[in-house]
Amino acid sequence: MSKTPFQFNLYRLNIVDEDQAMLGFMGDPIRGDADIKRLLKSSVNPDFDSTTENEKTTLKWSLREFIEFTPEGGADGEVLGLVLARSLMSQAAPTVTDDGIEDTRSEMRPAPAITVHMFFYMQRHIVAVEHHSAIFATDAWRKAVHGIFKSAAKEQETTSTLQLEPIPGQDEILNTFRSFSKLVKLRVKLRMPNPEMTRITERLKDDMEKGGVREYLHQMYSPNGLNKSEDAIPFAAVALAQAGYKDGEVFMEGTKDGKRQKIKTGLKAERTGLDLMREFVKGALANAKTKECNQVLSSVIKRINEVVLPPANGERKIVPQKKPRRKGRGK
Repeated sequence: MSKTPFQFNLYRLNIVDEDQAMLGFMGDPIRGDADIKRLLKSSVNPDFDSTTENEKTTLKWSLREFIEFTPEGGADGEVLGLVLARSLMSQAAPTVTDDGIEDTRSEMRPAPAITVHMFFYMQRHIVAVEHHSAIFATDAWRKAVHGIFKSAAKEQETTSTLQLEPIPGQDEILNTFRSFSKLVKLRVKLRMPNPEMTRITERLKDDMEKGGVREYLHQMYSPNGLNKSEDAIPFAAVALAQAGYKDGEVFMEGTKDGKRQKIKTGLKAERTGLDLMREFVKGALANAKTKECNQVLSSVIKRINEVVLPPANGERKIVPQKKPRRKGRGK
């Protein structure tokens, strides 16, 4: 048995609204957990599989095995599961023939696949994705998952989709923000936080909500230095970004260690794990109704809660989700 420990990377589950005019149909946005669950469940459709190709390989990305888990005790709420598979459809490689060696592209039948588990911790909208070096070598897996979610959303005729945004570890964004003795520029694209807030970020969230703003591109500049106090907007913005309510990198420029510096941060997800072997965990997850499976899920949730603390200071608050009225849709 392999001695590889079970590790996972952490992402924020963000709801992203689409332009109805561009979609070509009118529908309801995703807001409550029931909407999220419906989209995740529909994403396992083989019609939504995504294919990527380069000079050497053709890969197919698939979501399968939607599962509803119930961790021990029930205090952590519902956890939904998906399995992400990367299948090797074809590969270019030297092939020995009677006349010598030729570069050919071989079709794989059946196509071998690498699989990783995804856990959607619905109470906090945090996603733990099993770490596998072959999958995480590039960001292609996340782009493929986003494409599958978008296809499922279109089929559901919803005007929102779902995306996974890295939750940086070790307070990376906040510590970078604090490290500047004088911060003159800050650029970050924020997304509406849901469901977690703290006293520091709640005002900014309320301003976004009152303005009907789902995404907010902050571009702040002051030659005299931005206000870095916890009661000011720059700190609230980076606190939301630290929690994963963002899109892409966070850019900062200013004086740090006596020098003018430009820093991009926030693109790498926190990586953590359990004191359990990968094969044991995968075996336990094979049957969602076993005691071993519930114990594994409880350990994953416990580790998430230990690692992902509330953004900045203050008690974490779970904000009740508002469910829009549905207007006669049959789905």
